[in-house]
Amino acid sequence: MVARSRHIVYRTSFEREMERQYSRFIDDNYHLALQELRDEEILYERNMGGYLETSLYIIQKKDKIRYYLRMTPNDVRAEIIQPSSKELKGLKIIFDSSSERKYPNQGIYYYCKKIKDPTFWVVLIKHSPIKKATKVILGSNLDDSSRISKIKRATKLVSRLNNHKDFVRKKVEDIEQAACGNNRIPSKCAFDVFVHEGFLEITGQKGLSKKFRLATIEKKTDIDDKGQ
Repeated sequence: MVARSRHIVYRTSFEREMERQYSRFIDDNYHLALQELRDEEILYERNMGGYLETSLYIIQKKDKIRYYLRMTPNDVRAEIIQPSSKELKGLKIIFDSSSERKYPNQGIYYYCKKIKDPTFWVVLIKHSPIKKATKVILGSNLDDSSRISKIKRATKLVSRLNNHKDFVRKKVEDIEQAACGNNRIPSKCAFDVFVHEGFLEITGQKGLSKKFRLATIEKKTDIDDKGQ
């Protein structure tokens, strides 16, 4: 309801809608939770000519609503707003992560591979169950012209120019602006994949930015040093 509303009050046949669309999440706590929202006057119900209308007072209760949203663990949110079967057609979710934005616009990133090509990465970004997923196509590591391959080459270059020490993602974005995108989302997606695959490791934080190190080159360098 929060995601749908652009008004001060949003009205719907809430219980019927929830039970129809999200039946797999309804358990013994469902009705207790609804009653708690009623008791706190976040939800208000009234009978409109035999039609049960549920109202959500967004502005009046925004602080409490935000509190409840923040209390929801990311793994629970990831399950609730998971892309639909239509959005996942031909794809398999490998892992997920939350966006770096804070509430209320924090989204979940679903990192998928094509079922027919397990080298091909596609990322679906969802902010709510009802909003269509944003799709980021990274492509295949085996395709030199793919977005993920271009970002990986730029990452190797930054690591080499920085003597294989820690670096931030912005350094790579400055070198490969086209593949990384104007909004930094493709580079975030690629870096998450690199960490997942063990190509990169997170070494710390610099201000609001994570610091990375190219794990594969670091290991190769250690071997070369021993050989010398």
